[in-house]
Amino acid sequence: MAEERIQITLSQDGAEAHVSICPGPPLATGALRAALSKAGIREGLDEPACEALDEGLAEESFEQPDVRVAQGRPAKPGEDGQLSLQREVGLQAGTLREDGSMDLFERALLTPVAQGEEVARRSKPTKGEAGVDVRGARIPAADGKPEKTRLGKGVKEAKDGSIVATRAGVLRHDLGALLDVVDHHKHEGDVDVSTGHLDTLGSLSIKGQLRRNFEIRVDGDVEIHGRVDGGRIYASGSVRVDGGVIGLDHGLVSCAHDVAARHTQNARIEAGQSVCVQTHAVNSRIEARTIEVAGRLIGGEARAELRVEVNEAGSPSGGGTLLEAGVLHPPVLEVHRVLAAHGHAVELPEEDPTEQEEEAAAQTRHQREHELLLAAEVVVRTCAHEGVRVKLGKYVAHVERETMGVRFRFDPACDQIVRETL
Repeated sequence: MAEERIQITLSQDGAEAHVSICPGPPLATGALRAALSKAGIREGLDEPACEALDEGLAEESFEQPDVRVAQGRPAKPGEDGQLSLQREVGLQAGTLREDGSMDLFERALLTPVAQGEEVARRSKPTKGEAGVDVRGARIPAADGKPEKTRLGKGVKEAKDGSIVATRAGVLRHDLGALLDVVDHHKHEGDVDVSTGHLDTLGSLSIKGQLRRNFEIRVDGDVEIHGRVDGGRIYASGSVRVDGGVIGLDHGLVSCAHDVAARHTQNARIEAGQSVCVQTHAVNSRIEARTIEVAGRLIGGEARAELRVEVNEAGSPSGGGTLLEAGVLHPPVLEVHRVLAAHGHAVELPEEDPTEQEEEAAAQTRHQREHELLLAAEVVVRTCAHEGVRVKLGKYVAHVERETMGVRFRFDPACDQIVRETL
């Protein structure tokens, strides 16, 4: 009779036991306890709930659906090791001035550190704590995983997890891959005929100009306090130019991370991550994952994977200006090829992939292009002038008259680019 009135169910992992009571013949005190014991349930019993149900079973009409009567101790997974930086690294939104305004050009692109300075701490993973189900069986728990960031030659880890710089330089952090302090060389003059090309490991700061036909090749970051006048920069890190990037039909900035410049003219810029131009970009070719021009973009083209944002696009006199998003960024930029050719440690993909590898790459590329089309957008904050072209994937929209404050995105419902007023 107890089996007819008392229905016991266990959760899939055995961590909980539930009881449902149906009407039926009265049962003696202890019937519920006996049923639970027969089912092997002995851990984490809810005594008040069991007593209430046991008392109710003395009444023929008593019924109660789905009451939790036991709960085991859940397993507690261990915590993974963590790497915590003591200072922010990478391009920041800006620097606060004393008057409360924001200097959008001072974005802490380089993070210098002193020898012996603590730059990070790495915690150790913890052991998981096994649980117990309601029948007393052990529920295993996974241990935490160690933090796997590789440490370069410029840092050293102590037994307590603190990581200190073994030399003065610039802190480099490639998320989940590398933490290092790289040498930061300061050049007080121009890069010109008196110096020849500059090729170095670590980072480089130039007080003067980068002159036409001369190159900078570095494994880290580059900071130019003057202008780039027809020179070429190849950097595995980020590039900041306090002045402008003037192409003179030869200039190029190619880097694996971010580019920040005051303005560009007849220049070519490609970045593995973001490009930020503080004022205007004129007749320039800019390629990155995201592009931001705080002033006017006139002529040329801006091509990004995810987002192009400009304050003003084109000019009242017309002329060709292309804003394009949803463009799959190439995995290998010119910086990779040039640095590899000059003996830097750069991993390039196989030149002769197998047919299977090519097919897999094509499938991945097609899927990624579709994802980018749905996520990509072009934003013009103030005015998009007549003659501006907007391209998202294979879709093109023409600005036929002056348009104020507009966002362009692809709408799959109507299979075309739509415009939204800001």
